[in-house]
Amino acid sequence: MKSMEFIKGDFKISEWSIEDDKLVYGTFKTEELPISEITSIKTLEIIRKKHFIELKFSTGQYATATMDSKTYEFFYTLFVKNGNKSKRIKLPITGKSEKNIFWTIGGAFVLISYVLSGSNDNPPTPNSSSTQSTNTSSISAESCIANINAITMYDIPRFRTVSKSNYSVQVSYTNYSGKVHQFKCENGKIQLFAEGAGIWMDM
Repeated sequence: MKSMEFIKGDFKISEWSIEDDKLVYGTFKTEELPISEITSIKTLEIIRKKHFIELKFSTGQYATATMDSKTYEFFYTLFVKNGNKSKRIKLPITGKSEKNIFWTIGGAFVLISYVLSGSNDNPPTPNSSSTQSTNTSSISAESCIANINAITMYDIPRFRTVSKSNYSVQVSYTNYSGKVHQFKCENGKIQLFAEGAGIWMDM
């Protein structure tokens, strides 16, 4: 999922995910800005393929945001399609994300089921096929960060390695407002730590 960073303005100074017809902030308790309420997009500056833009809304509110070139092209296409069709509503729209709640509950259920089922099994020996199947290849911090960057488009220099073993790498990403996101690469999967639920979730 693509996202942009709000760095100034009348809304939360943080990352906002870009969906088909709106910008969304938050995981459970969300704030939404319909693209239909955006009246104009102005490019302020482009530095190393990073676009700094100003969004103006039908309510008179504004936001200064930054994103990479590919995300800008994607977002501008959505604006041309859905923008400037105001319904004169108060912004932001607050609510709860049923989709994120569903996936978090589902992930927690799977995790609990795995723990309960695993408690009745004998742990595999170091020479077992189970151990060998999960340890087929090692991963470097650089490749882990590159894989996360391919999904999130987050700036690579803002990542930091937290811990590393032969088969697991945990890294953190600090956004422009100082918020830290935790990621983990393990067994061929990329996971994001959901702070509200306190669990790791596959991306």
